[in-house]
Amino acid sequence: MFPGHPLFQKRTTLLTYFTVWVVLAVLQAVVMRLEFAHSWTSALTDGFISYGIFSLFAISFWYPAKYLSLEENSTAIILVNHLAAAMVSAGIWTALLYLILPYQILNPESADSFFRDSLSWRVAIGMLLYTVVTFFFYLQSYYTSFHEKMLRESELQNLAREAELRSLKLQINPHFIFNSLNSLNALIAIDPAAASNMTVKLSQMLRATLATNLRSLRPLSEELETAGFYLDIERERFGDKIRYRESVPQELLDWPVPAMCLQPLYENAVKHAVYESLEPIDISFHAEQKKDFLVLKLENDVPSGVRSRKGTGVGLQNVRSRLELIYEKENLLKTNRSDKQFSVELIIPFKEIES
Repeated sequence: MFPGHPLFQKRTTLLTYFTVWVVLAVLQAVVMRLEFAHSWTSALTDGFISYGIFSLFAISFWYPAKYLSLEENSTAIILVNHLAAAMVSAGIWTALLYLILPYQILNPESADSFFRDSLSWRVAIGMLLYTVVTFFFYLQSYYTSFHEKMLRESELQNLAREAELRSLKLQINPHFIFNSLNSLNALIAIDPAAASNMTVKLSQMLRATLATNLRSLRPLSEELETAGFYLDIERERFGDKIRYRESVPQELLDWPVPAMCLQPLYENAVKHAVYESLEPIDISFHAEQKKDFLVLKLENDVPSGVRSRKGTGVGLQNVRSRLELIYEKENLLKTNRSDKQFSVELIIPFKEIES
């Protein structure tokens, strides 16, 4: 009946609208009783019939507010059109009241004279009510447009995040494959059997990595399992040169973390410590909860007397960028380097895994 009309979008909105008119009707009845000494029956009948008619009439005020938009019309055109509409509306409303209000029954002696005496303020009230209702519809239209604009901007931001995450995934997979193939190439010459075993593990690792959605969250236990695949691959090459310790409380294994957030950290530790050292390298992983955050810390020895090779920084920067995109917070990845140790710390806010 009223397509697109804001009053008919929600039942609560329509109920609130008519409730306001009921309150106005009661207020007018009180004024008529106190100022004009009308009986309560006469005053309430006048108030409810007057505002009942106007409440139905005012529903149509949405259309001039919709088609006389503030953006597309000059102020002069808007004012002239609404002034004319207000006068016509007030005139029609007053005429309807004269025809409908049962003054002859309620107060036959003074009905006609009272209506003539109240004609000017009824017209004024009608124009005032037109202005108020139309202003309300303008506000509602502005709010709806603003809300739709915010939704569109939010959708565009989500699309931009998705595009950036896809770009980051295209970075991380070749980065990992390149380093793993280097290790495999080096192992083929010295231990073909270990190279064969490493190829199988690499296949399993790649299957899990390529199928992972970088935006998704998964339990910490699954993320540690994936990182463990990588360590197994590197142990095939370096053997006991990698000494790994892990300290994770059982209750934290189900904490949701971004997929593929740990493997780049392990890869960074192996590349910049194990590759450069002639001695065994200690790598340790520790998890703890601090208030509403999960703190993950990976530490590795820094080889003494050896200048660490300078990498491209893709791994850690990739993780940092994904944390900012997923949690919309900065400084969730911190690094610290001393002469003997390098550490990476991830701060993971709690966020439910989407089903």
